[in-house]
Amino acid sequence: MKRSRWALVLLAIAVRAFAQPSPAEIRRKEAPSFAELVSLPLVYQAPHLDAVSVMRDLVYRKTPGGDLRMDIYLPKNSRRDHPVAFFIHGGVSPDEHPKDWGIYRSWGRTVAASGIIAVVFNQRLGYPARRYDEGLSDVREAMEYVRSRKNDIHAKDAFCLVAFSGGGTMLAPFLSETPTDVRCLVGFYPVLDTGDTNNREAEVTDEQRRKYSAVAVAASGQLSAVPIFIARAGHDQIPGVKESIDRFLALAMEKDANVTFVNHPTGLHGFDTRNDDPRSREIIVMAIDFLRRNLTK
Repeated sequence: MKRSRWALVLLAIAVRAFAQPSPAEIRRKEAPSFAELVSLPLVYQAPHLDAVSVMRDLVYRKTPGGDLRMDIYLPKNSRRDHPVAFFIHGGVSPDEHPKDWGIYRSWGRTVAASGIIAVVFNQRLGYPARRYDEGLSDVREAMEYVRSRKNDIHAKDAFCLVAFSGGGTMLAPFLSETPTDVRCLVGFYPVLDTGDTNNREAEVTDEQRRKYSAVAVAASGQLSAVPIFIARAGHDQIPGVKESIDRFLALAMEKDANVTFVNHPTGLHGFDTRNDDPRSREIIVMAIDFLRRNLTK
């Protein structure tokens, strides 16, 4: 009897697993749910993914709203010092934990397999209320946490910040004042202008909007020489995102900024997981090459 009961349980688990849509099925859906979208892995598979080790759920900061945690993805040869890439998610509600989403787990493992330590962490940049100051403070705290433990994880003093979507606003302060160990900045379909932000909805001031706008930094002539990589989605369905990139690029080119720009002509917002095509894979590889080139000088 017990054996039969266990057989039924195992059969139910197998049926549920089989019933889960595959990444390919989710991508083909006309309107995937938010939970399905963030569960997707990258459309590019790097070699040696199984050689990566992961330190999960490290508490890097305590806040009144709860502990903030990070995962650190370590390359195979973890006894040799490696550069570090920090992955900055966009604004989400406090009950979300982006570091556990498929997209960031996949990016973390892929970058670590490429010889770079990947740090994926939750931070307090919110939506629709934008907690810009809290988000930036958390980004800086995550960097300081890694600096203080660099000997334990064999990290070099060579960092890159990689921001996605609304997390692009976190790049602006580093465009004008770049710490010496930050060697590059990367944005995937990033929000680079806050000019159209509704102050009341976002609960921000004009001063805050200017501080977190890469366009405002570029217009002020305060761009540092830090190398920048921007990936744009030609069919970005989030209003204003690609236009913010276009405005930033126009100003950056006027200033002869060190910008590498790539465009996915038919890419959606999140094309690195949503558009399973050669251009998406090419851009992911280009971004990894950019990291290697600028972090191993």
